Amino acid sequence: MREGRIARAVFAGVLALGFTAGTAVACKVCDPWFHCVEQTPGAKVCVEAPLACSMLLPCLIPGERIPDSPEEGLMTWTLFDAEAPAETALEPDAGPLAVGEHARVARGAGRGPLAAAMLAHGRDFAVMLVDAHEAGFAIRREEAGGVSRVEVLEVTAGRPGRVLAEGLLGGRDRLVANVTVEGRGRVLVLQAARLAGASRAAEVARLRRALRGAARALQARATPLLELRPM
Repeated sequence: MREGRIARAVFAGVLALGFTAGTAVACKVCDPWFHCVEQTPGAKVCVEAPLACSMLLPCLIPGERIPDSPEEGLMTWTLFDAEAPAETALEPDAGPLAVGEHARVARGAGRGPLAAAMLAHGRDFAVMLVDAHEAGFAIRREEAGGVSRVEVLEVTAGRPGRVLAEGLLGGRDRLVANVTVEGRGRVLVLQAARLAGASRAAEVARLRRALRGAARALQARATPLLELRPM
């Protein structure tokens, strides 16, 4: 299928990046099943989506090494067509990490079809998600004393601009923002957490099952809705 060929092209292309040798749990690569796995050399951020996987930002540079860590940063973002603008909000204790249909907000906004669903592995990063017209949104995540500082920025002409939403997210909090993709209003739902040990593996497995479900719900497209880029 065409989507599979597109996804495999993404997987093959990112492996052409050059890195120095070393060992760091923060390093991730895309495997042939479009999952992010630990490996050095690798990238600081790896993003899984239905039938696609992307890597950005070398996790090692000459003369530096990211220390090993028992924790992994996970972040989910889900995009819904908007029947009406959502209330931009930081929702405390909204539930565990969710992606795809499981992330749908309870209020009236965002009850349109699912538009995109992604699971990001990484702790400190800034990425843009842009459509064919170089518009979309950017996400910045930084660790801040046990919680994640998250910003959503507007992207126009391929450049980040004003802040659309921001907040400090604990592992069960949720950030809801309005964004524009392909000239249409969409509702973006984000969550972030840091997990370790057996809980990390179980959570990743659960979210991957949700991504497989999202693949069935998403409308088929000749090209991806959004392209992932470093900010």
